[in-house]
Amino acid sequence: MNKPGGSYTKVRLSDCAMHYATALMNPFVILNGDVCIPDMIAVPSQKLRVRSEGTMTVGSSGVGWVAFNPWYAIANNGVNTSSTLTAPVVFTLGAYSAADYTMSLPIGTTNGIGQSNSIYNSANFTTSDTVDYYRAYRLVAAGLKVTYIGDNFNNAGRVVLVRWPDNFPGNGIPADGSMNGSALLSIPQSGWAPAGSRRDHSVCYSPLTPVDFEYQGYGSYISHPTVANYQLLAYIDGGSTAVQQAFGFEAIAYYEIIGGTVPTTISSCDPVAMGNVVSKIPATVPLDPPATNARNLIAETIRGIAETTSAVVEAAPGAFGAIAKVVHAGAHLATGTRHRDVLSFMSGSPLTIKGS
Repeated sequence: MNKPGGSYTKVRLSDCAMHYATALMNPFVILNGDVCIPDMIAVPSQKLRVRSEGTMTVGSSGVGWVAFNPWYAIANNGVNTSSTLTAPVVFTLGAYSAADYTMSLPIGTTNGIGQSNSIYNSANFTTSDTVDYYRAYRLVAAGLKVTYIGDNFNNAGRVVLVRWPDNFPGNGIPADGSMNGSALLSIPQSGWAPAGSRRDHSVCYSPLTPVDFEYQGYGSYISHPTVANYQLLAYIDGGSTAVQQAFGFEAIAYYEIIGGTVPTTISSCDPVAMGNVVSKIPATVPLDPPATNARNLIAETIRGIAETTSAVVEAAPGAFGAIAKVVHAGAHLATGTRHRDVLSFMSGSPLTIKGS
């Protein structure tokens, strides 16, 4: 094991931990194998990846946005009425004229909604054991990505990326007209970058509390289905007011699902790697491309594991030496066992009890 500060090339993440770290920072890639949370409760589960994509347009005031609630995307039939909104994605259209983050129910001509391509709808997550055997799910990873797709002559503005600092289903970014670019940037989990470049800008879900790792029913996540229940946001301001700028967006979510009728695969347990992955997630929204963010998280995870395990290994010889002395003393008192026999036992060789 290399010492802290050196090379960590000998540390290798398990496939489960590698996929988990990658999905948390770059969920937009197609990962090989199932993606699950490598925690201590490695129950078989169905691993599901869903997506929603489309085009968002900056409105007449130079402002546009796309908001994502990853817990809603498990169902493909989000509701849009005058009192309830459970569509996973909401975005601006060309008719949008507000100069801030505003939406009202029902979502109408100034905004559009995006459904996911999930194989499930809300009826598959009822509370009846005759329908779904109490089917439950948990969010593994999710992200929202926007990319400028307009012409090069009208690529003005900035993109503000926001991750709301509370994953509680009833809370989200206020969409009542009080949040403009400056207000959004006052949220600690936010950042901004020039909007006009053709690079990808992304913001990803981050687990914050033990509840985020629990399996829950669909009703637990849609108990407050309002406009203020979207946790990930890409907000563009300072855009062109003469030509409407277009941004392609992609919203991705990974889930684990359990229940009596879902097809399950084996889950993995890697608590050491999981603890390091979660603890190394950046506190603020990283502004590098998603692939770079994933590489950085993996590198920091490996660094954390190497530093922790090297401290244990470096302390081990002294500990084993103390144990050897205790075993030797006890064995000598009982049988007169010689020191070299105790050491051969501790090294894995058979121990021969000899007389004094």
